This record gives sequence, structure tokens and C-alpha cells, in this order.
Amino acid sequence: MKKLFTVDDLLVCLCSAVGYGLGYNLPMTFGCSVLISLLICLVAGALFDYAANALIKKQIFQKTPALKFLLGTVFLAVYLVGDSVSVRIAGRSLFSSYLEELFYVVGIPVLGFVFSLIANQYKKKKIRERYGTGEAGFVSDKDTVSYFQDMNGVNREITDKYDEALSVRTKTGVYVGAKEKNVLRFLGIPYADAPRFLAPVPRESSGRVYEAKFNGPSPIQPINERNVIGYHRQDENCLTLDITVPAKKKKSSSPKSVIVSPMISDFNCGGIVSPVLDGRNLVKESGDIVYVAVNHRIGPFGFLDLSALPDGDRYPDAPNLGLLDIICALRWIRENIEAFGGDPHNITVPGTGSGGLASVVLSRNPEFRSLFSKAFILSDYTGMLCTRKDLQNEAEALRKHLNVQTASEIAAADVSSIRDFSADPNNFIGGICSGVYPVPEDLFAAPPDAKDGKLSVVLCSAKSQTGEWILWDGLENSVRYGFSGLSDALRKTNPPAGALLDRLDSMEKKVDLIENVLFHGRTLKLAESFLESGDKVYVFCSDTTPEVAMFGSNSVETACSFLGNTNTAEELGVLIDKSSSQILQTMLCNFVRTSDPSIDYNDVKNTDPIPWPLFDGTDGSVMTATDSGIRAGTGTFVADTKKAEALQE
Repeated sequence: MKKLFTVDDLLVCLCSAVGYGLGYNLPMTFGCSVLISLLICLVAGALFDYAANALIKKQIFQKTPALKFLLGTVFLAVYLVGDSVSVRIAGRSLFSSYLEELFYVVGIPVLGFVFSLIANQYKKKKIRERYGTGEAGFVSDKDTVSYFQDMNGVNREITDKYDEALSVRTKTGVYVGAKEKNVLRFLGIPYADAPRFLAPVPRESSGRVYEAKFNGPSPIQPINERNVIGYHRQDENCLTLDITVPAKKKKSSSPKSVIVSPMISDFNCGGIVSPVLDGRNLVKESGDIVYVAVNHRIGPFGFLDLSALPDGDRYPDAPNLGLLDIICALRWIRENIEAFGGDPHNITVPGTGSGGLASVVLSRNPEFRSLFSKAFILSDYTGMLCTRKDLQNEAEALRKHLNVQTASEIAAADVSSIRDFSADPNNFIGGICSGVYPVPEDLFAAPPDAKDGKLSVVLCSAKSQTGEWILWDGLENSVRYGFSGLSDALRKTNPPAGALLDRLDSMEKKVDLIENVLFHGRTLKLAESFLESGDKVYVFCSDTTPEVAMFGSNSVETACSFLGNTNTAEELGVLIDKSSSQILQTMLCNFVRTSDPSIDYNDVKNTDPIPWPLFDGTDGSVMTATDSGIRAGTGTFVADTKKAEALQE
């Protein structure tokens, strides 16, 4: 965890105190006014502070305690001699001078720390007032709705002059973005067209100029108070990218590392306008990362098997269109990201929810492993894979809902009629389909030609994945629909665990079994399959105490923490320690740059090195975030999962 005051801070304070003392006392001695003396004092203190920080951060002092002690002794001697000389010249009391400097260099940071504690308590109070026990789930307000409605602008073609400094030329067009504080954003860039129930069609080459100031439309999805993303404009032709790059150019001419994030969704609701996966904070903090968010089709428009219906063979790709969209986007990015300063050979694919499962699928298919070099799975959802039969049943239910006979008639149906079907919680809405291209039949069996050891992978799991269902849907709907779906998924993927589930006598025990087998157990199984492929694997578990107990420590918290979106988390009833988020952000950035997420000296101010070991199947190799800090080997993720699995026997 980040510390309030470290040895490094003390050494820097001693040095800066000399600057403040000399900067104030000497001008006063020569007859300068108090105002002038204060200005010189501030400048001198800042210069001494900068010099001390630059010196203390050198690796030789960080890694050698004896040299740091020697440096501290020198700083202390300089402070005592310098302060004594300046005070005597000014004719002031040495004791009173020490007290003043102690207040400025130590007292003010302490006061700031106390203020942050008070502010934190106020935030907790507001969350409790808004969410109570959490039974109602996410509580939207007018500001939330207007947030999405305000993004409903439409990009236009530009036929006259434009700001070339804000433009980027790609193979499919010239896009003119907008500057926001420390980042440049290029929004709503189309990468393909989306004919209904057919594979995406890549955009043709073009030299035309377009605005890129507004988000593209979200995928077709239900509109209700639970799904506030539904208030953003929707369109079937939703295949667009949002690209965020640093506004300030670093001296290095090396291309920047790239993050490509599929949108967050539950396969029925979602989009890149969701603030959960907003990449602006990460890009601003890193200064050398390009962040790309990808929209794709969801619901019946993205995952539907029409093959069992008359003339259904006309739509062979319908079961996994959303996944084919992401593949198409990755190919566009490989061809064009250099224009945005990105490195096409250093791409990391993260993901949470449906995006996490998509990233896993692509990581397990040798045909697509060449499109990226690293994967950072914020939640994998492998327990939610569908079968062809699932999606065929969905197609049959949709056919009856529309009162038609053939697949072609469904393809010709009105958008709103299909959306009404997906809005009914009693209707099954599928997701990524196992065994249909490009998904292998067994996601956990590494094909021989995938054993190339090419990828570096981080797999994340939260202690309470089911808490996310309550957050989005509320307790009543989660029990009625979400828990039922999770129970069916457990019975389908693990029959012994499903039989045990039916014998358990309490909801708490059933939820624990689902957590440990359907989510945590499959994450561990996935880690083992990556190891079999020779890949580098790291595992992370979030086990913090939530402000709203019913939400648990869920994957939304994990995503917001790694991306630095702490304000978004607060809106969702999750209070994240900002210093912990800064550590996790740095871990993500380090992984994206070097394939190693460990924290080294000086990576995060006031934070000691945090080595993140490669996963070896034990809790000692699992990086765990708890209320007391972020360290490997402090949790029981593996032990709890194996204990639950043993109950099945």
C-alpha cells in the first residue's frame, strides 16, 4: 500500500527545507519585502525538492540501503548547517525556524492526509444513502441518463478546411479528433459494416475526411432504467472504434504500446460508451499507451443460431458474429494503429464480461494469437459459454415471438420487434457459442499448434463475481433470472457440481459453490491450460471489503481499479482506494510495456517494490488485493477453490 510518509520523503523534506530556509532568510537579510522573500522561498524550495527527488530516485540509492543512509546523513548535515547559517544571518530564532519548517514540510502533508480521510468518510455516507443494503441494485439518476444522451452527436464528412494537427490518415479515411485535457480522442471510427446475421464487411480504402468527435452508435439492446447505456443512440451498423492517445509527445520516437479493449457487456446490454472501461485516465497517467475500445454486435444480432430454421443455412456465421466483429477490428487496428503512434506488434487485449470471454477465446485459437501479444483478462466468463442447441432454442423462441416461419423472415423483421424479444427477462439471450468458428469445442484444451509460448497472460478474478449481477439487476431479478441462469450453467459445465448444488440447503452455500466452481475454478483451469501452451501466466484476485456488502468484491471494481476509473466506481456504489488503484494502474501499464506487471523502485511514489511472480498453481503466486494492501501470497483463492471442488467428490 502507499505510505503516508517514507524515508525517501524525509530525506527530500530535509533538502527542500534548506531551500525554503535559505530562500526566505537571505532575501529578508538583504532588505527584500516579505512578499518577494516568500516568492524566492517557494522557488528555491521547489528547486531543492526537484534536485533531491532526482537524486534519491537513482537506482543505486534505492537498491543499496547503506548508500541511502549515507545520503541521508549528508542531507541532514546540509540541512542543519544551512538552516543554522541562514537563520543567524537573518537574526532569527533557530527554534522558531525549525517549528515553521516542520509545519510546512511535515504538517501540511499530514493535514492533507486527514482531509482525505474526512472526504472518504463523506463518500461512504453518500454511497450508503444512495444504495442502502444494495437490494435495489444500480440506482440511476437524471445525471446518469443525461450523460449518455449528451453523447448522441453524429460525426459528419468534412469537405472544407480542418485542423491537421488533430487529424490522422488511415487506410479507410482521414479522421479529425478532439483534444481533451492531456489526451487526444478519435471517436466513432467505423472499421466494418454489419449486414444483419452476416459476417462483418471491412471498410473499403478511402481518402475522404470525417469528424471523429462523437461516439459511434451503441449496439441494438433493451432500453430500461437498469440499462442506462440504452439511452445512447443505437444502430445495427455499430461497428466502430474509440481511440485515445496521449496529447503530449514524449522525446522517445518509439511507437507506443497499444491496449485494445472489447466493450463491456453481458451479451445483451453494453457498449464502449460505458464509463467502466473508459481509457482516458490510463492514457493520461501512462503518457505512452494508446487505448482502443471496440464496439461489436450483441444479443440476437450478435449471437443467434438460425441453422435449424428453414433457409437458416444462409446465415452460417450468425452464432458468433460479435466475436467475428472483434477479429475484424483487431485486423483494422494492426493495419492502421501506427498512424496513431501505436505499435502494431505490441498489442494487449484486456476484457471484462463478454469482452473477457472474447479475449480468452482469441487467446486459445492459434489462428488469431498473432493479432496480439498479451492478454489481460479482467474477468473471463468461461462458465457462460453457450452451445449450438442454446442458440437454436433462442432462434426458435424468437421465430415464435415474431410469428414468422423462416430465418429470412427473421432477418427482415423490424429492429424494435427483435429488441422487444431481448428485453423480456424470461427469454434466453445467448452469447459466444462453443464449437462454432472461431471457438474451439474445448476451450481448455490447447491445440498442438497453439503451444508456441507466445503470449503473456494476466487472469483476474474477483471474490464475489455474483455480486456484479446484483449490482446491475438488483437482488430480486438476480435471484429470479441471474441465479437460475448461473445454476443452469453450472449443471451444464460441471454435472457433479450441479448435483451438489441441488442438495445444498441454503442460498449462501449455493452462491459460494457457484463462485468457486463456475468462476474461480474455471479461471484456475484456464491458467493451467495457458501454462500447457508454454505461455507466461499471472493470476490476480480482488478480495477487498465492499462498501455495499451485497455487491461483494466484483469484476466491475477490478476493471475500474486497473483503469483508474475510481469516480465511475463510486457512482456504482463501489469505493476504491485511489492509492491502490494507482498501484494496479501501474501494474497494468508495466505489463503492457514489458510483459511483467511487477512494481519496481520509483514506479509509484511512496510504494516499495511489489514483485508479481509467475503463476505456479499455489496461493503464493496469486497477486491479491485486500484491505491491508496488494501483495502476492496473502489470499486463499486457490485453497478455497480446491476445497469447493473437493466437495463434489
